[in-house]
Amino acid sequence: MTSVSNFIERKAIDISGRLGSFYDASYDRLVDKYSVKASNIRRLNGCSICKVFSGDQSIDLITYLKEMDASDDLQQSILLCMVSPSGVCSLVNHNQSIHDNSRFLYYSYRSKEEELNFTAGNVDQIIRPPSSTRATHMITKIVWGIEILCIIPISNDQSVKTVDNLLESISNRLQNSKGNLVLSDIEKRQIAELINVTIYGSETCVNNPNTPLLVILNKLQEWQKYENFHHPLIPCKQKLNDFSVVRLPIESTSKPRRDHLKEQPLPSASSPKLQRSLASSLPSENKLPSITEINVLLMGETGVGKSTFINSFVNYLIFDTLEQAQQNDPVVLIPVSFLITTGDQFNEFIVKFDDIDSNENHEHQGQSVTQQCKSYMFKLNERLCLRLIDTPGMGDTRGLVQDEINIDHVLAYVNNLSHLNAVCLLFKPNESRLNMFFSSCVNQLLMYLTPIFYNNIIFCFTNARSTFFAPGNTGSLLREMFKQEHLKDIPFEKKNTFCFDSESFRYLAAKKRGVEFDEFVKQESINSWTTSVTESVRLLHFILNLKPYNLNEWQSIRKTSLEISILARPLMETLRLILYNWKLHEVGLTDKEITINTVHVITKICSNCAKKTKENNLILKTRRLFKKTEDLLIYWLVMLLFRFHFFPNTILL
Repeated sequence: MTSVSNFIERKAIDISGRLGSFYDASYDRLVDKYSVKASNIRRLNGCSICKVFSGDQSIDLITYLKEMDASDDLQQSILLCMVSPSGVCSLVNHNQSIHDNSRFLYYSYRSKEEELNFTAGNVDQIIRPPSSTRATHMITKIVWGIEILCIIPISNDQSVKTVDNLLESISNRLQNSKGNLVLSDIEKRQIAELINVTIYGSETCVNNPNTPLLVILNKLQEWQKYENFHHPLIPCKQKLNDFSVVRLPIESTSKPRRDHLKEQPLPSASSPKLQRSLASSLPSENKLPSITEINVLLMGETGVGKSTFINSFVNYLIFDTLEQAQQNDPVVLIPVSFLITTGDQFNEFIVKFDDIDSNENHEHQGQSVTQQCKSYMFKLNERLCLRLIDTPGMGDTRGLVQDEINIDHVLAYVNNLSHLNAVCLLFKPNESRLNMFFSSCVNQLLMYLTPIFYNNIIFCFTNARSTFFAPGNTGSLLREMFKQEHLKDIPFEKKNTFCFDSESFRYLAAKKRGVEFDEFVKQESINSWTTSVTESVRLLHFILNLKPYNLNEWQSIRKTSLEISILARPLMETLRLILYNWKLHEVGLTDKEITINTVHVITKICSNCAKKTKENNLILKTRRLFKKTEDLLIYWLVMLLFRFHFFPNTILL
């Protein structure tokens, strides 16, 4: 029997969720949207809720959400800007004053309830979350319907009692009817006299907050009758570990949990050229840790070919020649999908290689193919692993807002790592401008890191065959860019610049799918493969000789800002528990208390994080000592004083 505590019932902010969609409770948002057929559908026979309540200028707008069944958790998420309010919750953005003569008319109509029935044995047949999901819950039940909120200011020349009687009469009839509201001529005239009325509600019904109240009341019956106006009002989410499928932990620390790392079982690097390079690059055996992980972040504009570069780079490290790669199965870490043209008639072929990955969106041109950061592990030898971190591209056609979302996601992902060995900035060799990429990506990355890391920045050029494996026009743009004061310490030299030709890997993928090429293309691909292998080995050799950047050792304004924003939710949760326990103490329930419990979840993490397990366990044990409200309050105050003592500037953020 599943515990009730494993369920979350929450007013729908994002109405796009359906049965089977996955939800991240720590960030209060949908992360993977799916739709499966309901097992049970129960008609609610026109269940209506209607109420009238008065304004109070002494309270915040967000407090009124309680009148519309918004939970404390949802109010916190809106207050902390974790979610964007929509529908009736848009009340929090109301830009007119609320006073004692303000009235609220709230109406909710619930038409049906959908539910997904399953057992631990058959849930995998219904839906399975992707391995990279950040989800903690899945939507298993939805209440459908519509919601309307009317904010009605009563002017000084209107009778408060008359308006109150009118609204109470309308409310009672809506509560007890099925929307067939018949208004008298007097009521219609009184409603028409109400001015500056603001309407918030279901996006399917109300698209203009200035819609007249009389229009809204006349359309209620139509909106109730046709279900295409209805949307999810209350989704119920159930914990993923109730389904016996992959579940990620919700950590109650100041950092977000680590994204699930995609670590495919890859062969060790077998290239003789690479093994000779490793032998000359690595320290002696007695100085080498038992497991060494090299973390490399890849960043670039949308369409530069980061995902293809990862596939190409790994194959260059495994196979010294294109002939070797053709005789074996190529390694495809990330699904390949591209259009290729061959022959005198320009015949077009769509090449798809490997299984479809939900994190790779090939359907929308101009949008970043990679949707979220994902790590790919490559075993160089028995004691050395290379982690390549693929990121969403900058310059997305969805606009600057999407770029800001992407860079915030990248920095939050990096913040979970213990160290970073290098950042590879990927470019095409003949770009005409770089301002967008630098303003939306590189500058924010440099604000997160410190100048100590500048020597670990690497420049990689994809599709460099056309420029004879040189940076081309892009090199001139970069040199001009680095004349700026805040960028002048970034080295841009031969030693940290590498040129590749990813087209040779695309040639390999196309050949494996039966596409034929002429002899010229074949010879060009063979030569490009050989050159790219040399560059790949040189790149790896360069990375191995860099000093790792300890992310826990250095602080920057951007990093501090990120960590404070991450700290906000657990801090608010703890303060809420303090208030709950305080109230329990006031009513004499001294033997009762609410505490934060952590659940141990087995998950794949990097070895550097695993080394800190004992330290983390000690911290958890220490926290359990602070059970009483007074001690817990002192603990958090000390933590805040500690943070602001060492980072005094963060109080201004």
